Amino acid sequence: MAWRWLLILFFISAEASANFQSDMMKAKRPKSTSSPDIQWTLADWLSQKNKVSLMDQWLAMHSSRKIFEWVANGAGQQYTYKTSATATGTTQTAQDYQTDIFISLFNLNGEYQKTNDSKESFGGAAGLRLLGTSAQSTSLIARYGWRRLTDLKTEEHWDNQYAEAALQLYVIQQFGLTGSYRYYFPATSNQGDRLLGHKVTVGAFIEAGFLRIYGDYFQEPLQLTTAGTVSTPSSDGFEAGIKLFF
Repeated sequence: MAWRWLLILFFISAEASANFQSDMMKAKRPKSTSSPDIQWTLADWLSQKNKVSLMDQWLAMHSSRKIFEWVANGAGQQYTYKTSATATGTTQTAQDYQTDIFISLFNLNGEYQKTNDSKESFGGAAGLRLLGTSAQSTSLIARYGWRRLTDLKTEEHWDNQYAEAALQLYVIQQFGLTGSYRYYFPATSNQGDRLLGHKVTVGAFIEAGFLRIYGDYFQEPLQLTTAGTVSTPSSDGFEAGIKLFF
């Protein structure tokens, strides 16, 4: 009887060993590429490529953004100044200085200008960099600010608030285009005259490292109301200057 039990145990052990080896071979055998679970199509590849591209853009926007930047520039201007009474206009010159501080996407701007016909202006603004990762990249900035314009001859001054959008577009690495639009909200002077208007600027630049050389064309039509009489002084001309990035 004992030999029968030994025989039964032998066959059970042999069967278990055979099943174990079969399972191991199945586990090691690679799946067929024709399996519907792992099919890879051109549409899948394009979809994955698009996802990777979007992730790269997101990482570039959030990882390469500079935390702190300081930009300073100075320019000389030559323009034609016209009023309702002088249709031909007179040629004027001015010196213009600006500075920008960027803290991540936040922007602080300051400006100062003085003309040869005894007009002086200064002001500041705060805004956001809506597009772009640095002051030397394609960007869009929106600002809200204040400017005081003073006629040094008459000591009359206006405190205009303004809204501004500034676009910078790099065409190639060292060359680009700029454009801005500023709207001056109405303000009444210390002598009771009302002033409003806007300014449009377009330009181009070349740069090397931290140095930029630029040239702009600008128009600044205004509307001045004095004792109920409306006049339309305007400035139309060019400026050239340098900008430094720190």
